[in-house]
Amino acid sequence: DRRYPQLRAQGVVRGTPDEVLAVLLDVPAYRQWVPDCAEATMLRRIGARRSLIYALTDLPWPVLDREAVIDQEVFLVRAPTLLRVEFRAVPAPEVPRAIDTLRTEFAEGSYTIEALDVGRSRVTYRVDADPGGHVPDWLVELQIRRNPLETLAGLRRQLEETRSR
Repeated sequence: DRRYPQLRAQGVVRGTPDEVLAVLLDVPAYRQWVPDCAEATMLRRIGARRSLIYALTDLPWPVLDREAVIDQEVFLVRAPTLLRVEFRAVPAPEVPRAIDTLRTEFAEGSYTIEALDVGRSRVTYRVDADPGGHVPDWLVELQIRRNPLETLAGLRRQLEETRSR
């Protein structure tokens, strides 16, 4: 009875959980690896492991771009070998809306990062979202098929590019 399914992807990457976490916490770099990310800005930190992020997603014309204010928190499940980054959209009326966008009201998900051996980790990406407004069926189908895989592929590329930094 849902228009949008929950998405999940899992893959093995070269990198420790800490290295993966470093990529996930580098908010301005999201534009380099997160599919369709047109803008990502850290709005503020809320404690040591939690932050508020603004993200703008570029969608094909004539669909309006989507923006979201994301509350992101890091959980040290079994540090340093098992970490989880959870995120969810929050209303944040104090953050001005961009022109010609819709604000995503419901989105939640996580990245679970588990060390497999020295230098390799399993990453499980999960997202459940409703972008709101009208989204044509062809775009829904395209996002369902490509978002989870491109997100993990982008994460893998970003890990390779930033490994020595």
